[in-house]
Amino acid sequence: MAVSRSRRSLKRRYKKARAEFREELREILKNDRALGMAIFLTYVSEKRRIHITKVWYILGTRHKEAYKDYCKELMGSNLCVSDDIFKTLHFSGYQELSKKYIRLMPECFAMGEAFGLAKKCVNGKL
Repeated sequence: MAVSRSRRSLKRRYKKARAEFREELREILKNDRALGMAIFLTYVSEKRRIHITKVWYILGTRHKEAYKDYCKELMGSNLCVSDDIFKTLHFSGYQELSKKYIRLMPECFAMGEAFGLAKKCVNGKL
């Protein structure tokens, strides 16, 4: 794949895997609402990590003195680790689901499908 594909063609490429993942996860979430909340919190922590990375970039490029102070005083006081949906599924007791789809579709598509179902689950509309 020398030429990058558009998002639409990638979504079409993984359409079957996404549909299967969505159906299996829907059945699991009907019986395990706590997993829905774990998926919801995984999504939120991912967005917070992205926000912190953007703040580091802005401080490092535009405000050198503030960046030095930040690194000196606060660096290491927050957690920024890998927070993906497949780890959440694995450590929630659904290792077979995680192992099945980790190589079939990108994590961003899996997170989108899982987050959509988790919102419905937490709101009671699943």
